[in-house]
Amino acid sequence: MFDITYAGALLAGLLSFFTPCILPMVPFYLSYMAGLSVTELRGDGAIAPGAQRRLVLSSVLFALGVSTIFVLLGMGATALGQVFTQYLEPLSWVAAAILLVFGLHFLGVIKVPLLYREARLEGGGKPTSIWGAYVMGLAFGFGWTPCVGPALAAILMIASGMGDITHGGLLLFAYGVGMTAPFVVAALFAKPFLNWAARHMALVQKVEKAMGVMLILFAVLIVTGGVQLIADAMIRWFPSFTTLGNRNKEEDAKMIISRIGAAVAAAVLAWPLAAAELGDDGLHKTAWMRDTFKDLREDLEEANAEDKRLMLMFEQRGCIYCTKMHEEVYPAPEIANYIEENYFVVQLNLHGDIEVTDFDGETLSEKQMARKWGILFTPTLMFLPQEVAEDATAPQAAVAVMPGAFGKGTTLDML
Repeated sequence: MFDITYAGALLAGLLSFFTPCILPMVPFYLSYMAGLSVTELRGDGAIAPGAQRRLVLSSVLFALGVSTIFVLLGMGATALGQVFTQYLEPLSWVAAAILLVFGLHFLGVIKVPLLYREARLEGGGKPTSIWGAYVMGLAFGFGWTPCVGPALAAILMIASGMGDITHGGLLLFAYGVGMTAPFVVAALFAKPFLNWAARHMALVQKVEKAMGVMLILFAVLIVTGGVQLIADAMIRWFPSFTTLGNRNKEEDAKMIISRIGAAVAAAVLAWPLAAAELGDDGLHKTAWMRDTFKDLREDLEEANAEDKRLMLMFEQRGCIYCTKMHEEVYPAPEIANYIEENYFVVQLNLHGDIEVTDFDGETLSEKQMARKWGILFTPTLMFLPQEVAEDATAPQAAVAVMPGAFGKGTTLDML
């Protein structure tokens, strides 16, 4: 396993921002910041005092909100993390509802007091409240598509109880800070937007309504799983995303600069165009994967009959590191042959609806089973023993659960 420093976690988080895991959130975040900026304009077109400072503070609290969700996702070994995991799906619906309400606020349909604070400034007006930004950060955090590379995999191993949970939590926070730092940088460009809006007050109302529509769209994407479709399309349009973090930092920087503008545009436009799929569920398919009824006891019996070990492989559409594994690691002859000869592999979709029957007899959809088992990141491999107790669940029986993507050598050693 990798030795991850706080600086390394911070850098890994920063690099992850420029991947399809995070970029689909950017245009919606910019819409939210633009909406906040509009509320900083007074009726006479003047900019409210302290507007730039409030907007930067709002971006910081927004980033902290996103980071809070991220840390909770990663701290699955703690009691709080387990409760959070158990209720993740209904909480996602709550997050979508919050985004919907904020979108309706910007459309002028309703007014949300949390977005305002009482102003004691001569000339009236209600500048934005920075605390609403933290709530929005929490809501946006649910729209994040969790996919795990080598650095984050090492952090998760520490945070999940295989190492120092406190140290792991701090590493997760450092990763989250790096991941959300560009959101704060974006707020520095709020002042030029404010100056433009002050000169074009006639357009301000239309801008605010457009921002409201964008937030409502993001709420719909969270509920329908459309964020994964966007990420999938971005990988197809820009294959170089899958190599981010695998080259030297200078090359990564050049790639980020050359791709960021086009990628943000793709995040907005790609959702309706992501019909082309690798499989019916949008996941990669290989010859050594088994098409079963996903009854784990039956799968285990069949695996034992072939003198193989049962392995469950959780993946999701648009996962950059799932793509990396299937394009660079699994095709290697020594790895493909080893899996073929030693493992009975059943692929599960993190957001899928196909029924899965656990060893304890409970039948749930793939996404519900993932929540029951505490699987939040992709790719994740779960290795099962040859015998499982009658009342045990898959994670209780598993000999190992490995989140993350790895190089060829590490993968072969792990197998």
